[in-house]
Amino acid sequence: LVEMVNVMCTRRGDDPLTFSPSDLLPSDDDLKYYDSLEGISLLTLQLRFLLLRNFNRRLVNVLALVDLSCAGYESFLAASLRQLRGVIMSSVKRALFERVLSDSHSGDDHWMQKNKIPTVTLDRNKASQHAKTLRPDVKGTKTVFGQLFCQLHGAQSSGSRTDASLLRNSHRAWYTILAGERADDYGGPYRDVFNQACQELMSSALHLFIPCPNNVANGGTNREKWVLNPKATDSISLAMYEFVGKLMGISMRTKNPLVVDLPSFVWKNLCNDQVSFTDVKAIDLDFAERLNMIIKLNETELAETQTKFLVQGLDGEVVELVPGGRSTAVTVETRSAYVEMAKLYRLHEIDRQCNAIARGLATQVPRNLLSVFTWNELELLVCGPPEVDINVLKLNTAYGEGLSEATFSVQLFWQVMEEFPQEARQKYIRFVWGRSRLPFSTADWERKHKINKFPKTPPDDYLPIGHTCFFTLDLPMYTSKQVCHDKLLYAVTHCIAIDADETTVARQAADGGEWVDDEDDEEQV
Repeated sequence: LVEMVNVMCTRRGDDPLTFSPSDLLPSDDDLKYYDSLEGISLLTLQLRFLLLRNFNRRLVNVLALVDLSCAGYESFLAASLRQLRGVIMSSVKRALFERVLSDSHSGDDHWMQKNKIPTVTLDRNKASQHAKTLRPDVKGTKTVFGQLFCQLHGAQSSGSRTDASLLRNSHRAWYTILAGERADDYGGPYRDVFNQACQELMSSALHLFIPCPNNVANGGTNREKWVLNPKATDSISLAMYEFVGKLMGISMRTKNPLVVDLPSFVWKNLCNDQVSFTDVKAIDLDFAERLNMIIKLNETELAETQTKFLVQGLDGEVVELVPGGRSTAVTVETRSAYVEMAKLYRLHEIDRQCNAIARGLATQVPRNLLSVFTWNELELLVCGPPEVDINVLKLNTAYGEGLSEATFSVQLFWQVMEEFPQEARQKYIRFVWGRSRLPFSTADWERKHKINKFPKTPPDDYLPIGHTCFFTLDLPMYTSKQVCHDKLLYAVTHCIAIDADETTVARQAADGGEWVDDEDDEEQV
């Protein structure tokens, strides 16, 4: 019930604490996502919400007084609140979380533009050339993510790590120079490279994440999810996971989504929630069904399977559960122990990697406060909403001189956006803002989406222009919906280069950045 109300209020720009029970009128579409609410009368839902709302109104004044860093045996109150994380409204948690973040910011956007600390210089041509080799950037030196890692984190032994506190800016964690590109970073280049680093993480460009088993088997749900690579346990890989954690924390501070498709058991590890075998089953259905089958078979059938004390990991690698497991058969007497050992192995297979991410995360945000968030809420804080809601975008749109929502060409624009599939909507957001997702809530919008009039004529001959630094679209006054659709779709699909800025910094950046395939720089980390 609380989750549904949170979603409804986010969509409407309301606060659940001021939401009236009489306004709780869920549609059939709202209820279809929450099976446990089926068959409950509207009056009962409203009364339950009234009870939960009043509980949260009282909790908002005392939550800051609870020491959530205490373990369960140290504080019954802290342990109880963690167990109740699902009925604590998002606005209550976020109010405290945002207050703590605000008190620990290193600066704001004006401070960053003036001081440019820290500054990173990124060669995207180098990353592009390396991508053509089809080799993963195992040392973190070639990709955009790798270059960010080297300059802002690096290996523990390098002694060149940027002070983590300098990354706690409220708008941008670093100032970006794009070598060989004419761009001065007023936010657009920063968001663009942040987005590119996300794309590299969820690909074969890096070795940190691999497709989940359901993806490999082409069965079950959550096939789009990526899991942490069990083999990535060397010191550089663990340092790179720490940097992933830093980026997660940075995304929460700057409200710039880090779009990573990770399964529930990773998010649960990060917010200290209980991970269960259900979380494993969600991304490896074959493994769960095999264990279930072993329990049900009779002695003869089990012997015919020739099952040994082996388990297949997330990466497909087979490991022994006990010494000599390759030659130890699973029998009716030992199958319960085998199943429990196999489950335990999977539940803790990537603990080292998760712990590394958690260490990086803790350098940017108070991780103890995350223990009252559900894993879904944490995913939203880091990644943003997975869908571009046009109503939310409209609610946060301003219009330039001579335009309003009633302007004919503006109406055509919104009609086209409504009809765009999610992929095209995400491309549009990147076209005008350098990111592919909207902020978590209306309060997180650092600036409104703006539509200006593009004055040249005839308008149907021109493409729209996006300004990623300022979240602005210059819209030609198109005369038909079809022309608006075709021009906008072409622009968001093919015209994604960073604006050519005319500042001194931009011209200096454009003069540099020749890429040399120097294998020696693999050792620089």
